[in-house]
Amino acid sequence: MKISVAIFGLIVIAAGTLSPASAQTPNVKIADLSFLIGHWDIIGGRITLYGARPRGTVDIATVGNGAGLLIQSHGVAIGVEGQPVTTSEGAALIYLDGGILNAEYVSRTKSTHYRATSVVPGHSVIFVSDPRPNGALLEDTYELQEDGRVVANELVQNPGQQAFGLNESEELKKADK
Repeated sequence: MKISVAIFGLIVIAAGTLSPASAQTPNVKIADLSFLIGHWDIIGGRITLYGARPRGTVDIATVGNGAGLLIQSHGVAIGVEGQPVTTSEGAALIYLDGGILNAEYVSRTKSTHYRATSVVPGHSVIFVSDPRPNGALLEDTYELQEDGRVVANELVQNPGQQAFGLNESEELKKADK
């Protein structure tokens, strides 16, 4: 997430460091992520940097005759006093390349390449970024809940840290048609 403010920016929190180069997603298909497709409202979560709550929308659709997923997000961070702190728009393309599930995320503040490290078809996906310019790694996770919500987390592992820590979380609920 990674989208809204970072929810691409992506729910299984990994202990330790995962190297993007070691990403293994054998036999994965774009259809394994079909649980993400739809128009979503961001109904909850937390943005650690601002101590704020994310709100907004996320649209996820297939593109290229099913060859990929396009994620578009429009978000606002609501501060503790109920006022907008910041806004964001981002987009991500999820695609297969050489059998590896990749994602490219762009916004006005960053662009990031990710590789999937785990996919549970129809249920969850974990992406880990290439190292950021400061050496940090990002981990974006998406997990379908029993009630139909998707929980997305963006975690960060700064250089010298042994584990990922929460940067942002979002709860997504399918918008009523």
